[in-house]
Amino acid sequence: MKRLVLVGLFLVAGAKEASAQLPSLFPAHHYLIDTWYPFFGYSERSGFKAGGFYSIIHPLDFAAEDFRPPYMWATSLTGSVSARGSRSVALRGNFPGAVPGWRFGFEFSTKRSSREDYFGLGNNPDFDSRDLTGALEELNWADRLRTRGRGEAQRRLAPNLWLLAGFHAEHWRLTPISAGSQLGQDQTNGVDPLIGVGTNDISARIGVVYDSRSDEVAPRSGVLLEAIIGAADDGIAGDLTYHRTTVSASGYLPVGKRFVLAGRALAQNIAGDQAIGSFYRIESGRGYFNGIGGGRSHRGLSDNALLGPGKLLLNFDVRYDFFEYPTFIPLTFVAWVDAGRTFFAEDFELTLDDMKVGAGGGVFLQLGRSGILGLTVGSGPGGVHTNVHTRWPF
Repeated sequence: MKRLVLVGLFLVAGAKEASAQLPSLFPAHHYLIDTWYPFFGYSERSGFKAGGFYSIIHPLDFAAEDFRPPYMWATSLTGSVSARGSRSVALRGNFPGAVPGWRFGFEFSTKRSSREDYFGLGNNPDFDSRDLTGALEELNWADRLRTRGRGEAQRRLAPNLWLLAGFHAEHWRLTPISAGSQLGQDQTNGVDPLIGVGTNDISARIGVVYDSRSDEVAPRSGVLLEAIIGAADDGIAGDLTYHRTTVSASGYLPVGKRFVLAGRALAQNIAGDQAIGSFYRIESGRGYFNGIGGGRSHRGLSDNALLGPGKLLLNFDVRYDFFEYPTFIPLTFVAWVDAGRTFFAEDFELTLDDMKVGAGGGVFLQLGRSGILGLTVGSGPGGVHTNVHTRWPF
């Protein structure tokens, strides 16, 4: 309950931040707009946190009012530091409409998480100490450092069909914070030889994306289909050799004026070197997200709770708009069921066996075309979980 109260206070603070936008650095009536503000917070895990955000946005004009992305292009710079050693800085850019028929994106970032969840590798981790305090809580903590550069270009082949190509270059290290922690035990037992080792993970990817969604921020109809193949070769660059295959399908069906049914199915497998840091990333042609667990994948699990080279994920939402669509500021209730599993020692297969299921509900507020503020609460393996969202999970 204490965590839930803290999350609720964070949502209120976030709404106040959005309304307390600092003055633009551009002259009046400039065709670009910018957003900048400091932010502050507190969590039991990281202590006090402070940071700042700055973004430059090329907004849509009247001729592009039906454009699916929320802007022509946008760049942002974000940085933060916490009292207990976590810190991050990220420069990102997304260009869905800067060049007709093309999409571009990039990221350069570095982040250290001094108390990141780690429950072990495989589909049946031990969640027993998730809610404990003091020294025992450290059993499921790890120190994770990652520095990455990422870029992608997409070319439209047909009205809804895109061909993509990109690269991902990352240096990561996952280090035990104590010898008795779960990660420390896995290091001692030789579960993965790269635990505690700085590793260069460099890969390229190609794929196809079919996207007929009505909107990229909060879709109400259409489908998103993706098939992406990535490859790393230590003979060319980096320390790893593997192939990563990701396929996913998301669909959205309006029922009347207020209900939307939404679902997603995703499968990913890595064949090649065992690489613990590579297990965290799930590829997508509309961004990417972390492994199974947390607000972007399985809302009934802790962040990255299920780690392994193979992943299966299922999501189902019933979304209800409190006001008839369209409306200026949509407020939406969502009831959800998420299921997922991972494969580590066993071969990857398409199966519903041993799926970890969670269910719950939440509320989302859409601020204009690009802003989302949401809260979900659900029960799953390991107890009750709360997630703050700044975009729809899928």
